[in-house]
Amino acid sequence: MSDDKRYERGEYEVMKVDLLPHNQEAYEKIKLQIAEGKKKIAISHATGTGKSYLIAKLFEDYSDYKKLVLVPSTYIGDQIQGLFEKYSIQNADVVLYQRLIRMSDEDIAAMDYSLISLDEYHHDISKVWGKKVRKLIDTHPESIIFGTSATPVRSDGVNTIDELFEGNCANDLPLSESIAKKIVPLPKYVGALYTLDDELERLRKKVENATNSKEEKKEYYKKINTMRSQIEKSYGMPIILNKHIKNREGKYIVFCKNKTHLAEIKDTVIGWFRTAGFKDIHAYEVYSDYENKDAEYRAFCDDESHSLKLLFSIAMLNEGLHLENISGVILLRPTKSSIVWHQQIGRAIEANNTNTPVIIDAVNNFSAVRQGMELLNEIKNAIAREKEKDPNFDDTGFEDIDTFFVLEQVLEIKEMFAGIEGRLEGNWDLYIRALKQYREREGDCLVPRDHTEMVDDISVALYNWVSNVRMVKKGKLRGALTDERIKQLDEIGFIWDTLLYEWENGLRHFDKYVKEHNGDVLVPEAYVDEEDGFHTGYWVRNKRSEFKNGKLEKNRIVQLEERICMGCERV
Repeated sequence: MSDDKRYERGEYEVMKVDLLPHNQEAYEKIKLQIAEGKKKIAISHATGTGKSYLIAKLFEDYSDYKKLVLVPSTYIGDQIQGLFEKYSIQNADVVLYQRLIRMSDEDIAAMDYSLISLDEYHHDISKVWGKKVRKLIDTHPESIIFGTSATPVRSDGVNTIDELFEGNCANDLPLSESIAKKIVPLPKYVGALYTLDDELERLRKKVENATNSKEEKKEYYKKINTMRSQIEKSYGMPIILNKHIKNREGKYIVFCKNKTHLAEIKDTVIGWFRTAGFKDIHAYEVYSDYENKDAEYRAFCDDESHSLKLLFSIAMLNEGLHLENISGVILLRPTKSSIVWHQQIGRAIEANNTNTPVIIDAVNNFSAVRQGMELLNEIKNAIAREKEKDPNFDDTGFEDIDTFFVLEQVLEIKEMFAGIEGRLEGNWDLYIRALKQYREREGDCLVPRDHTEMVDDISVALYNWVSNVRMVKKGKLRGALTDERIKQLDEIGFIWDTLLYEWENGLRHFDKYVKEHNGDVLVPEAYVDEEDGFHTGYWVRNKRSEFKNGKLEKNRIVQLEERICMGCERV
């Protein structure tokens, strides 16, 4: 008797998709929106929380529909296809976005799918894919369009949920919240500098541009050379790896910038590990135009030896793909992209992982490690929100959360640099000039991340400087910040607390709108202040969203309720 006949007779029980509690909660919201007649539905869930299972569950429940899931890579497609086979999900096609963009508009319009899933939809408004994806959506107005992504807001600030799903997000689960709720494990984050060349060159330039005497500059150059040797001896990568890589038989993904970078750094990385005491190392490579990539990838996944396993990768494994038994990731990155950073650390973070994954964030400049500290603060805030909502919230495992984020090496090196920078003459005046110049042009001192200001053909890292000034004021960094200098900054309009400033600035613009519109608190979402270009409508919408999701602090809720904002139905 065939297997099909046995299924028909009930001799075999078909396995059903069983969602974890957090995904079941999200799925109920998805079903409710479909029941309300909504056709375009997105979720924003952190990497590692099991978004593909939501696709599988939706496809399972709509078994009679002809279904399509679009994916950005073959690896992700194979993973989703494997889920469909595991749960016997029929009548479903898994197609690469790359195939879609080669189709004519007529062929896209002729596709007869009633349920379409856009996996990793943050790609879908790009110049290459965007036109065809929009054509697919526009020509299928009666189909359910369901999107999954961990990073809906692109690096240019565009929210792809607004662009593709009419702002309709069924559920939002950021990484910080998923860690706070213990959906995914709290990682061990280690910030490190794998090369000092860029920072040392910047410091030499600062000495060169300073107004100190020739004798003083000579002394500083000598100190810089001595400092390099001292740092390499006391803070080198082998020391960091020996201290923080505990699973000496584990699997680690090493992310490189590009093929050239991989070729240059591979032997160096293996050398770091050998110096750190790892003698038996198996190394693999995966990148798009490598002819043996599939074999290398399978060999890495299947390697159960007692050796240390390293998989060197470029971009291909950044997103969507979830490998089992990954002990950690090593980011050798000049990247400033928050999206790429979250994608890469996500390869080590998985639901149901009972181990502590290690993230070695090996960067080439001081500013890059801020992303790790920002994640720490986001996790702390998420834990605080959970405690506020539930007095019985179990915070076991978070008591020593600061010890999971290690930056001593970077901070100690930075203080060495500060010891020289603090003695340079002319720098303070240069930065003050740069800040004044920025304020005159932009209207405030809210310097954006990684911003560099040009002053008399000199490149001034203004964002780094204002951030350091704030850290010195808080006592987190040594520096010469006298009362006179604080007064000087206050007169310019220096912003000491950026989060508080952004909140108060939003309130000021909201009050301004209400006053100018005869008490109307229903700010249109697209409203922009004509005077300074502030997106008042987006700000109000975001605050309502934070309120609905329980992410708005009580004192701020009170301030908004006083303005009769929370009673509005418009979103």
